[in-house]
Amino acid sequence: MSNTIQLTLIRRGSSLSRINIDLAKQLHINVLNTLSVNSRFVAEYIIEHLHLPSNGTCSNIAIIGSGAIGSRVAYRLFRGKHKVNVYSPSLINPDESCRNKIRRQKGIGSSD
Repeated sequence: MSNTIQLTLIRRGSSLSRINIDLAKQLHINVLNTLSVNSRFVAEYIIEHLHLPSNGTCSNIAIIGSGAIGSRVAYRLFRGKHKVNVYSPSLINPDESCRNKIRRQKGIGSSD
Protein backbone atom coordinates (compact mmCIF):
# COMPACT_ATOMS: atom_id res chain seq x y z
CA MET A 1 0.00 0.00 0.00
CA SER A 2 1.38 3.41 -0.88
CA ASN A 3 1.74 6.20 1.69
CA THR A 4 -0.42 8.63 -0.26
CA ILE A 5 -3.81 9.66 1.02
CA GLN A 6 -6.46 7.62 -0.73
CA LEU A 7 -9.47 8.27 1.48
CA THR A 8 -10.87 11.47 2.95
CA LEU A 9 -13.25 11.57 5.91
CA ILE A 10 -15.26 14.80 6.09
CA ARG A 11 -16.96 15.58 9.40
CA ARG A 12 -19.94 17.91 9.18
CA GLY A 13 -19.67 20.36 12.07
CA SER A 14 -16.68 21.54 14.02
CA SER A 15 -15.80 18.84 16.54
CA LEU A 16 -13.40 16.06 15.67
CA SER A 17 -13.46 14.69 19.24
CA ARG A 18 -15.08 11.38 18.25
CA ILE A 19 -12.62 10.68 15.45
CA ASN A 20 -9.35 8.92 16.18
CA ILE A 21 -7.02 11.31 14.34
CA ASP A 22 -3.88 9.30 15.13
CA LEU A 23 -5.39 6.11 13.69
CA ALA A 24 -6.58 8.01 10.62
CA LYS A 25 -3.02 9.25 10.06
CA GLN A 26 -1.64 5.72 10.43
CA LEU A 27 -4.16 4.51 7.85
CA HIS A 28 -3.40 7.48 5.56
CA ILE A 29 -6.93 8.85 5.85
CA ASN A 30 -7.26 12.60 5.43
CA VAL A 31 -9.67 14.06 8.03
CA LEU A 32 -11.47 17.36 7.38
CA ASN A 33 -14.27 19.19 9.16
CA THR A 34 -16.72 21.84 8.03
CA LEU A 35 -16.39 24.63 10.58
CA SER A 36 -19.47 26.78 11.10
CA VAL A 37 -21.43 25.05 8.34
CA ASN A 38 -24.64 25.10 10.40
CA SER A 39 -24.11 28.33 12.36
CA ARG A 40 -26.14 30.56 10.04
CA PHE A 41 -29.15 28.24 10.16
CA VAL A 42 -28.94 27.69 13.92
CA ALA A 43 -28.71 31.46 14.50
CA GLU A 44 -31.77 32.03 12.29
CA TYR A 45 -33.66 29.31 14.17
CA ILE A 46 -32.81 30.90 17.53
CA ILE A 47 -33.91 34.36 16.41
CA GLU A 48 -37.17 33.03 14.96
CA HIS A 49 -38.00 31.37 18.29
CA LEU A 50 -37.14 34.27 20.60
CA HIS A 51 -40.66 35.73 20.29
CA LEU A 52 -39.36 39.30 20.11
CA PRO A 53 -41.91 42.11 20.14
CA SER A 54 -42.99 43.08 16.63
CA ASN A 55 -44.09 46.58 17.61
CA GLY A 56 -40.59 48.02 17.36
CA THR A 57 -39.86 48.11 21.08
CA CYS A 58 -36.33 47.32 22.16
CA SER A 59 -35.57 44.13 24.03
CA ASN A 60 -32.67 43.46 26.38
CA ILE A 61 -31.02 40.18 25.40
CA ALA A 62 -28.10 38.29 26.93
CA ILE A 63 -26.09 35.83 24.85
CA ILE A 64 -23.67 33.39 26.43
CA GLY A 65 -20.83 32.60 24.05
CA SER A 66 -19.49 34.51 21.08
CA GLY A 67 -18.54 31.67 18.80
CA ALA A 68 -19.88 31.06 15.31
CA ILE A 69 -23.52 30.93 16.46
CA GLY A 70 -23.50 33.43 19.33
CA SER A 71 -21.77 36.11 17.26
CA ARG A 72 -24.28 35.70 14.41
CA VAL A 73 -27.22 35.95 16.81
CA ALA A 74 -25.70 39.03 18.48
CA TYR A 75 -25.03 40.73 15.14
CA ARG A 76 -28.58 40.19 13.87
CA LEU A 77 -30.15 41.36 17.12
CA PHE A 78 -27.85 44.38 17.36
CA ARG A 79 -28.81 45.42 13.83
CA GLY A 80 -32.44 45.08 14.91
CA LYS A 81 -31.82 47.80 17.52
CA HIS A 82 -32.03 45.47 20.50
CA LYS A 83 -29.77 45.89 23.51
CA VAL A 84 -27.42 42.92 23.36
CA ASN A 85 -25.08 41.78 26.15
CA VAL A 86 -22.60 39.05 25.25
CA TYR A 87 -20.79 37.02 27.91
CA SER A 88 -17.86 34.98 26.65
CA PRO A 89 -14.40 33.98 27.92
CA SER A 90 -12.95 34.84 24.51
CA LEU A 91 -14.06 38.45 24.97
CA ILE A 92 -12.51 38.69 28.43
CA ASN A 93 -9.08 37.70 27.13
CA PRO A 94 -9.32 38.01 23.34
CA ASP A 95 -6.42 36.90 21.18
CA GLU A 96 -4.91 39.27 18.61
CA SER A 97 -7.02 37.96 15.70
CA CYS A 98 -10.20 38.58 17.70
CA ARG A 99 -9.07 42.12 18.60
CA ASN A 100 -8.26 42.82 14.93
CA LYS A 101 -11.68 41.52 13.83
CA ILE A 102 -13.40 43.84 16.32
CA ARG A 103 -11.28 46.77 15.13
CA ARG A 104 -12.22 46.09 11.49
CA GLN A 105 -15.92 45.77 12.34
CA LYS A 106 -15.85 49.07 14.24
CA GLY A 107 -13.81 50.76 11.50
CA ILE A 108 -10.97 51.54 13.88
CA GLY A 109 -8.19 50.26 11.61
CA SER A 110 -5.32 47.86 12.12
CA SER A 111 -3.13 47.55 15.19
CA ASP A 112 0.08 48.26 13.21
